[in-house]
Amino acid sequence: MSWEIPPYHSDSSYPESYYANSVSNSRKSKTLKGSLETDVCIIGAGFTGLSAAIFLTERGFRVIVLEGAKVGWGASGRNGGQAINGFSGSIDSIRNLLGDGSAQLAHEMFEEGVRLIEYLMENYAVECDFKHGNLALAITARQARRLEREVNARQQNNQGDFEYLDQDSLAGHVGSQLYCAGYIDRKSGHLHPLKLALGEAGALEQLGGEIFENTPAIAINELPSKVEIKTPGGRILCSKLVLGCNGYLNLKGHRVSRQILPVFSEIVATEPLSDELAMEVMPSDSSAFDVRFLPDYYRLSADKRILFGSSTDYGRPSKYQTGSRSLARMHKVFPVLENAGIDFAWRGKFAVTLNRLPQLGTIGPRIYYGHGYCGHGVNCSHLFGKLISEAIKGNTERFDIFAKMPQRKFPGGRHLRIPLTMVGAHFYQARDWLGF
Repeated sequence: MSWEIPPYHSDSSYPESYYANSVSNSRKSKTLKGSLETDVCIIGAGFTGLSAAIFLTERGFRVIVLEGAKVGWGASGRNGGQAINGFSGSIDSIRNLLGDGSAQLAHEMFEEGVRLIEYLMENYAVECDFKHGNLALAITARQARRLEREVNARQQNNQGDFEYLDQDSLAGHVGSQLYCAGYIDRKSGHLHPLKLALGEAGALEQLGGEIFENTPAIAINELPSKVEIKTPGGRILCSKLVLGCNGYLNLKGHRVSRQILPVFSEIVATEPLSDELAMEVMPSDSSAFDVRFLPDYYRLSADKRILFGSSTDYGRPSKYQTGSRSLARMHKVFPVLENAGIDFAWRGKFAVTLNRLPQLGTIGPRIYYGHGYCGHGVNCSHLFGKLISEAIKGNTERFDIFAKMPQRKFPGGRHLRIPLTMVGAHFYQARDWLGF
């Protein structure tokens, strides 16, 4: 089998963002020219690809990563920086689909993604401004009751370090009158995602792995005993291939590309706030998100800016000025910030699945993929990088939990799937408005 991969960008430089403007990248970039052979080739130098590459290289595999732009160019280097334990979807959803045994294994992986990030930070001296603490916030009484039930269930299952917060307790964590309750997860946290991606790239190269930037894969060919990946300037032959492309995956003619849908999100970054204002807005310096279908999410950066984001558009970017809707939401949540200057505004895309559960799988015996993190990508991509590395080494027990779950295509075909999904999104937005 053979598949073409259309180009996904016209400019490989980092988009203008707070993250790109606050890193110092001393790595020497190189582009593939000629032919190479390796044990494992990975397409995509984001968190999925980089983490899988590190875990494989640690086990003695020869690994080459191909990146069409730059390390962390996609969602891995543009996201809200919230490393939230768990994954989209619930343990109960997995239990209903696959039974108690798989649900128990998934339960045991609940905190693993953040632990893997902490492992990489410690073992490879990766500095990414990591801080513990994440808040889930309720706007309505119905949402508050749901969060209280969630905390009770997680405490009974010994998941994480959660505390339910009523409105009075919440005042010690977030300086907004919009919320009536919430909880804090003290084992989750927040970080500078592009620093993390670049640090992981450095760790991989330290281990002997190779990264070729500005080297898009343009075709994949399954050969009798190898996989061939063609690029504009050369090719790679490998025994195993990993697709770590997430929202940018476009394997022409294969259903795997239709199992995910890109969602566009935008973030604004204020000017640095005074110590007093930063303390007023986010007293405990935790990251935060509300529990609506299309949530707000925000945190303080290391230099005391508010980074405020919102998920805005399904399938294609809107025509609104980038950052305008996130700015309006920020002023509603924090009226005290109405006079704060905005230094950066940017957008990017992540991937969602139809059942809101992340997807692992294979295409034939030699091609692996992991994607569809539905807003939990910082944590879940590292977990999936680990599971892919285990599967390639021969242990598929944990990989199979996710690979066996239904992976349905979005309905509507090529022309109608985006409009139909937008109708569904509007339905859930209406539920948010009605207080569900």
